[in-house]
Amino acid sequence: MLLNLAVIVIGYLLGSVPSAYIVARLREGVDIREIGVRNVGAGFAALLGHKFLVFLSSRGGKGVSTIMGIF
Repeated sequence: MLLNLAVIVIGYLLGSVPSAYIVARLREGVDIREIGVRNVGAGFAALLGHKFLVFLSSRGGKGVSTIMGIF
């Protein structure tokens, strides 16, 4: 039970890392929350991750629900 809770918390924390923000800040020195559509989400990477799963020999789902979440 405690292990399950720890896995959930760790997954949440890893998912909360704003990777798009960090990359933009390090590469370009800009705050992407102030330019463009002001969204720090990396919707395309999420779609690829759901479609081509590393742990299942690149055989994932259809990605429909991920696309709906992105839009």
